[in-house]
Amino acid sequence: MARANSSAWAQVLHAVTHGKAIPWIGAALALTAVIGASLSNISGFGWAKELGASLTLSTAGVMLSILIGLHLESLERNEAAVERSRLPTVKHLVGAQAIYGAATSIVNESGDKKLYATDFRYVSREDAEGSATKAYLDVVVAHLNAHQNAQYYRAIGAHTRDQCLVLADQLKEALPHLARPSQLPMAYHFVNPLAMDALVGETSVLLAFPDSPGVKRSGLLISDKDIAEMLRSWYRNVVRDRQHSPPGQPPKAIQSDAELRAICP
Repeated sequence: MARANSSAWAQVLHAVTHGKAIPWIGAALALTAVIGASLSNISGFGWAKELGASLTLSTAGVMLSILIGLHLESLERNEAAVERSRLPTVKHLVGAQAIYGAATSIVNESGDKKLYATDFRYVSREDAEGSATKAYLDVVVAHLNAHQNAQYYRAIGAHTRDQCLVLADQLKEALPHLARPSQLPMAYHFVNPLAMDALVGETSVLLAFPDSPGVKRSGLLISDKDIAEMLRSWYRNVVRDRQHSPPGQPPKAIQSDAELRAICP
């Protein structure tokens, strides 16, 4: 019996706190006022007027408290939803296709904005990544041709001559299709300034990590405007403007595959 009563009270409390009981409380308030006014006109029932007024005020106070509580609860829910919307979203990527697919999305969404990217080959790549890289560079070139104010900063580097020549071959295929080469400023880094690759857009950032033996290449796609802005500043200062280059080994700007072949290790 006690459990049944507890369950009933729980249902009443839920109805009240979620606004479902407010129409019934309003009806009770109106009925109390009518009964009180009617009885006050009958001899011997003068007390009913005072009782009706007291009940009316009490009911009004209960309704006001409920409405305030519901309003505060709504504000808390809205604040929580806004706070959740501000949190960055992070997606784990596995394999070259997933990584270059995410990179393609960032490029396609960037419009006339600047993009900051790296292609550092200080760790061996899977052979299958070659076709994905070529397809991605085709996307970059097509995007730059379609958006004359866009720019794609590209920092590259390699630890072996073979890997450097792979980069040169990619440029040989891609650059002839680029209408305005100034939109693709590049620099070759003789020393790896970081142990990963990055593509930084306006609202999203792709971080791609080197291969390790027996493990597919992986990456993280981070969607957050504040993080993207912070990493754009980092790229401009550390990678593009080379403020922290090792002494005697500054990166070299290149404009063609021939220039790159000439400096390959």
